[in-house]
Amino acid sequence: MDALLRTQRLVQAAAAIRSLSAPAETAEETALQPTLHAAEQAVAGALSSPESAPLAPALGQLGGGHGGAGQAAAARAAQYAAGLRLGAAALGLAAHTATSSQLVAAEADAYAALRLRQVVENVEQLLGLELLAVTGAPASEPVAGATRPSETLLAAFRAAVPAGGPGVVPYLALRQAAAFVRGHGWPAAGLGGA
Repeated sequence: MDALLRTQRLVQAAAAIRSLSAPAETAEETALQPTLHAAEQAVAGALSSPESAPLAPALGQLGGGHGGAGQAAAARAAQYAAGLRLGAAALGLAAHTATSSQLVAAEADAYAALRLRQVVENVEQLLGLELLAVTGAPASEPVAGATRPSETLLAAFRAAVPAGGPGVVPYLALRQAAAFVRGHGWPAAGLGGA
């Protein structure tokens, strides 16, 4: 249940963060919402009947959706990052997340749920890395097509996660960025609310 609730927030967060640098969804990100719905139905069925189908296959599909969304966030972070260290960190974490997400369906239900939770936490970190990459861009290069909601998001993020030196992403900033992704009040349908 924890992973499902956090996934609902991640779908909203990913849409808002993506709009800062690349408004178009990737196919993997588009697939996350339907897989979330399927996993929610599987969990509801399991809670209502002790003889329901195993959860691991549905959680595995959701894990695959997370893996794709994480890779898309990492690719954008690597593109946007001025320094190679941040981009390399994002791509490395995305590769680990993709591998873990492929293992979810092969686990017993309880272990699949635990592994899915770790995948969700990794994607929170990847979205945080993407935000760090966007806010780490030189002030002379504003986000293309920035809207008032995106400016508000960037201001809230900068207030929650103080900037480090050039090309430096301290461990504390990574933790703060992931916490911001997890706890921010994301609009239900992306930045514009549409």
